[in-house]
Amino acid sequence: MRVALVGLGNAGHTLHLPALAGISSAAVVGACDLDPARRERAAQRWRVPVFDDFGTMLSASRPDVVIVGTPLDTHADYCVRAFQAGAHVICEKPFVPTLAEADRVLAAATAAGRSIAFNHEFREMPIFKAIRSEVERIGRDELVFAQVWQIMDLPPWAEPGWRGAGVPRTAPAAHPS
Repeated sequence: MRVALVGLGNAGHTLHLPALAGISSAAVVGACDLDPARRERAAQRWRVPVFDDFGTMLSASRPDVVIVGTPLDTHADYCVRAFQAGAHVICEKPFVPTLAEADRVLAAATAAGRSIAFNHEFREMPIFKAIRSEVERIGRDELVFAQVWQIMDLPPWAEPGWRGAGVPRTAPAAHPS
């Protein structure tokens, strides 16, 4: 599987590239970021081809899958462009800031006959597994409400980059209009 990654910040460099390096059936055919230092770091550490332009990366690398690990306000455009280039997409969370953008991305996936997946590793945490097991045990129609509090080592005000500068732990409000 030919995989390309856009966004070489924290998620791209410390999560996605190491995970891809451990998957023998995945070949990283391109990694893109606007920051030259991030590109250089990825090229040296992970030995992947790097690009400063997303369109150039898509045409040169022809990926089967594109991982979008950029700031929230860029997700929709990168997803749509990846679909148009014939790739499936894995998008970091949060997905997109508005319902209109979500509709646009999903329509583009459908039109291209491609799939989109969202990076949500929390489903593998014990508390989420326990909720899923209980819902399966009682039957899905009986669950009315579930609330889970998560304690993290990294407080929101200490998170680096665009996430720390945004509204704490939320995407902007999505409105149908």
